[in-house]
Amino acid sequence: MLKIITTAFLLSLSTAAFAKQPEVLNIAHTIWIHESGSFLAKTFHEMDTPEFTKAMDQFCSNSEVQCQGAVPVLAEAIHITQPSTGGDWYTTGVIHKQAGEEWHIAFPAPKGYVACNAKKIGVGTNKGDSSDASIYRNRKTGENWLGSYAEVPKHRKEGHWVDAKFIVQYVEDGTETKYHCVPNGTLIWKQ
Repeated sequence: MLKIITTAFLLSLSTAAFAKQPEVLNIAHTIWIHESGSFLAKTFHEMDTPEFTKAMDQFCSNSEVQCQGAVPVLAEAIHITQPSTGGDWYTTGVIHKQAGEEWHIAFPAPKGYVACNAKKIGVGTNKGDSSDASIYRNRKTGENWLGSYAEVPKHRKEGHWVDAKFIVQYVEDGTETKYHCVPNGTLIWKQ
């Protein structure tokens, strides 16, 4: 878990020019759904506190990185990636619908940004399970996220699961052409 947090923080730092707000945010996300078992987020929720934001601000003001202008954006990125968890699932996204074996999870863009593209780091499924994700960005309908769908059968003797790790690229609103954002509805992965 700490590796995902560190990766999200470092990727955000590495892409920013740190004027007032970085034009590009690369945020690491995850989906973990298992037929049975448990998975607990022990430290990630602690990053969504005023104390952590203050520590990040102090780090940026006292280091050669010069990232103070990005602290509010990084704090929001951490806030929107706070995990949701249950006995057999864990995600940094927002569950729009969970019905039986079907899961619809979205990863919305931070305020002032649009979902531009995504790169899968690793997506694993067990036999019979499925996972896919697409970028949805449409001003008319208000879509602005990576949307994912997963199907994980329940109550079967062979274990079923979906495990996806990926990075979503969000760009400052209005810079979609500059960053060659994928068209609305572009499939990022299907497994």
